[in-house]
Amino acid sequence: MEEYKNIQDGNARLGESVCLQKRYTKLLIVKNHRGQEEREHEIIASGKRHSEIMTQQNKLTEIRLLFNCQTSRTFVLQGVAGIGKTMTARKIMLDWAAGKLYRKRFDYVFYINCRKINATTEEQSVADLVLNNCPERNRPIEEIFDNPEKLLFIVDGFDELNFCLDTEENCLCTDPSKRKPVSNVLCSLLKRKVLHKSFLLITTRPTALQKLKNNLGHVDFAEIMGFSTKDREEYFHKFYDDAKKAAQAFNFVKENEILFTMCFVPIVCWIICTVMKQQLDKGEDLAETSETTTSVYMLFLSSLLSDHFTDSVHSQNSKTNLWKLCSLAADGILKRKILFDKDDLKNHNLCFSNIQSLFLNKSIFLKVLNVKVSTASFT
Repeated sequence: MEEYKNIQDGNARLGESVCLQKRYTKLLIVKNHRGQEEREHEIIASGKRHSEIMTQQNKLTEIRLLFNCQTSRTFVLQGVAGIGKTMTARKIMLDWAAGKLYRKRFDYVFYINCRKINATTEEQSVADLVLNNCPERNRPIEEIFDNPEKLLFIVDGFDELNFCLDTEENCLCTDPSKRKPVSNVLCSLLKRKVLHKSFLLITTRPTALQKLKNNLGHVDFAEIMGFSTKDREEYFHKFYDDAKKAAQAFNFVKENEILFTMCFVPIVCWIICTVMKQQLDKGEDLAETSETTTSVYMLFLSSLLSDHFTDSVHSQNSKTNLWKLCSLAADGILKRKILFDKDDLKNHNLCFSNIQSLFLNKSIFLKVLNVKVSTASFT
């Protein structure tokens, strides 16, 4: 469980992390499935109108209530990139282990990272997946499987899986101890061919929802909508060590309607907090350096590009990807489109790994982040 206690900021170096419990801020969750048009209207709205959309949902729910009235044993928690899906999944793990969540409902909760599944080449069984997530179990694996209705599997990042779910029936397994290619094993778990009485919580981006619907049949949906007005303020105070600077930054952002509205997305809120902390630590006037959304993003982008373009090996690739991203943005403006899918990226010769490499894999703001070094042992 130690691996879930700390999280890495977007640009953290290896071994540097922040405490999830200290940073995590409650997110609004709505218990239904919303279409792309509805989400676009939400993003376009600003100020008071956006707050109304966020708080007047008649199906708002909480993590602790997700499995109370489900009609299926499979629950899909969807959300756009950076909205907090993985952080929510890890928070569930921590709260369950601490006895604060689902303790009477589930005897065991297992976390399956789809990105790691992609990198697994050897054959495995469902039992192996369990053992990988629960190496210090106090009960034999056979006893754990005796009560599958008391098991919860959290499958995080379904949209990142690089294999299809339309596996032939004879390739699936019903025996949790049977070893097969890991893709077949996970498909068997998702399609209820093995441990069919267990519960599943799947996190995914909206782009993979149709794939889920086509292959898993009836599932229940919920969507993470981001921070409410109150929760945005809480996040600022959790981000900054200095309460005075936290209040100064938050009050400044709150006066800027567009900037404040965009803070409903956790990753955007992190970017804004990071940039403003950098400016405050330098003693600069926020009204002069961060007055508009554009200026904040330009400060962020400037730091990113300064780091990338000093590396001669990656400099040309970074410039090329930046031009492609600019082309995508320009196309979005011309077509009045604000949400992009894989096809849009493909049309501009981009993929998510290109964008991730450009924006999220470099150590840029480490001096302005409150980080600590965590150690891990490997066996």
